[in-house]
Amino acid sequence: MALALLLILNLAACAKVSTGLKVLTHRPSGDPTAIHAGRYESDPDHRFLILEVDHLGFSRVPARFENWCAILDIDPQSPERTLVQAEIATASLTTGVPAIDARIHRLLNSERYPTIRFVSQKVERTGPAEARLFGTVTMAGRSAPVAMRVVFNGGGRNPLTGRYTLGFSAIGRLDRSRWGLGKWRPAVGDRVDFRVEAEFVMSPSSDHATVGKGAGSRNRGEQERR
Repeated sequence: MALALLLILNLAACAKVSTGLKVLTHRPSGDPTAIHAGRYESDPDHRFLILEVDHLGFSRVPARFENWCAILDIDPQSPERTLVQAEIATASLTTGVPAIDARIHRLLNSERYPTIRFVSQKVERTGPAEARLFGTVTMAGRSAPVAMRVVFNGGGRNPLTGRYTLGFSAIGRLDRSRWGLGKWRPAVGDRVDFRVEAEFVMSPSSDHATVGKGAGSRNRGEQERR
């Protein structure tokens, strides 16, 4: 019994050392052309959507949406065909101040419009690992275009989960009055700056299809099947 317990403890210690080494030697690839083509889903534990708006010229009030998800369809051989779709729970917006949150939720009419949606329409590459992403945001019953600057941070196997993961950062701005949400101007600014930090995990079916293969060989295989 004591021997078995000792063996288990040794195995656990070895597993921790192995994981630690993987983390220490982890180097994601910053080359967008090396991305594995397929469908990705936002990691719910590693995605952040942060907003800032001016208040009387005295401060920039931060807020964030705590509940949202996104799907990314990407092929490094055809980056202009990249598709991003996101759904945001309107009522999950918080500033950390309950009284302010209640007023914002009434402005957004979150009970009638519980979901904010984004659908991409076009991608324009602007640098080796940067692009402009254009799309439409539907919020409070209205739709209007939005553009953002996106930076590819890197891709590779997550050393903790083993899942193939991509990381992106994005910044943009919008005028809330375009969605009929211009109340409180000019005390509260019309322009809202936003920032996205997100990790996307390859869906199991896509991940299985690319194990042991590069994106190029996978694309050639798909073309041959067609």
